[in-house]
Amino acid sequence: MHIIDCHSHYEPEILDSAGILQRMDNYKINMIALMSKITENPLYKKSNFLMSIQRNIISNKYSRPLAKILDESFHRKKGEWNPWYRKFIKSKKSYKILIKPDNDSVFKLVNQYPKKFYGWIFLNPLIKNWENDLLKYKDNEGTAGVKIHPFWHRYKLERANKIAEYCNEYNLTLMIHLGFESLNNIGNFIFKNNKIKIIIPHCGFPYYSDLWKIIKDSNNLFIDLSSHHVSRYLVNKAVNYLGPHKCLYGVDDPYGDELAGQKFRNWIFSLDISLLEKELIFSKNFLQIFQREL
Repeated sequence: MHIIDCHSHYEPEILDSAGILQRMDNYKINMIALMSKITENPLYKKSNFLMSIQRNIISNKYSRPLAKILDESFHRKKGEWNPWYRKFIKSKKSYKILIKPDNDSVFKLVNQYPKKFYGWIFLNPLIKNWENDLLKYKDNEGTAGVKIHPFWHRYKLERANKIAEYCNEYNLTLMIHLGFESLNNIGNFIFKNNKIKIIIPHCGFPYYSDLWKIIKDSNNLFIDLSSHHVSRYLVNKAVNYLGPHKCLYGVDDPYGDELAGQKFRNWIFSLDISLLEKELIFSKNFLQIFQREL
């Protein structure tokens, strides 16, 4: 079965190109759609236990406001992520957010291994001349689409309206890692841009099932099943609610469990759906969305 990871990052200080290729071979992943790393210095590996606590808090609409408050406390200094709770384990390290994503390194790898990688054009609308990378890579044969990250780059979706216009003009898929802004604002952005295909990563993080109601009735919205922001329970629930035709396989390497590629693959294989429906998740949805052929 052909397997495409629609969502992983190129962070060579954690996993270099040789390591990525070896991991692909180990987990039988045929291709990866790569995007830039998130921070200037590599993120620490988060424990599965802490991530399970975070998921439980965020996935419940009543406790989600607490998660939002905690998230804001980690971003008090502009351009920096400071997980202050780690001082209790004697770690005071903070992380500089990569304000200008490193698309050049990603597409260098994409062009070097065109049968292994696609590339996301990662854009930040808050910086000057953000359009340059879009115009530089939009016609690259390996381009998957455009990625934006309101969560890490700290802006409301309305700041990405121009990016969405370009996606519509150039027929590019848009991946949006959402922040904690209101569901009403998110719904308005999605409705306004209903002519472009949009992928919400990590099972719809941070709203999960509260966002699925919007996604289910749309023709242009999808989720990926990547990251330590999801669990086997969430994957099962998402696929059962939305249907396999709305879901894409992803890993979010190298930021989670190093066995994530295999683990997520096993979760999907264990779903009570047909083999053809599993193929939709593993590759066929991706190929249809991005108008690609094997």
